[in-house]
Amino acid sequence: VISPVQGTVRSIDEEKVDIDFNGIIVFAKQGMGSMRKGFLTIVSKADEDVLLTDIVQEHQNKVLLGGHFSRQIIQKAFGIGAASVLATSIDEGDFFHFEEAKLWNTSLLLIASVDYNELMGYQGREAVVEGMHKRIIIHV
Repeated sequence: VISPVQGTVRSIDEEKVDIDFNGIIVFAKQGMGSMRKGFLTIVSKADEDVLLTDIVQEHQNKVLLGGHFSRQIIQKAFGIGAASVLATSIDEGDFFHFEEAKLWNTSLLLIASVDYNELMGYQGREAVVEGMHKRIIIHV
């Protein structure tokens, strides 16, 4: 068993291993993709559109946090090699498009604005994003 965080094993049973660690776990509304790690990078405010010019080559292997991501913006982010996209808004058809595309080397999560506000305080820290499990883990 490999854990995405360092901590102390609290209990083990047939179905799970509970680990105590110093950090936060944020659960998303929707998620897809694999487990990815990267440094949390804010690209827009929670209530703003992410623009094409907001996504740059330096975002390769980063976890991008922003407001509304259009299909074109998500494609650019994944095209330059972003590890994950955490968005407060994604058009329903666009989320479905990426889910159907089965892009397993990335993670795409739809998060609540309140979770965006919590994550903002962790900019620059390494985040573990588990798309299939719809969660973001940050060790502090």
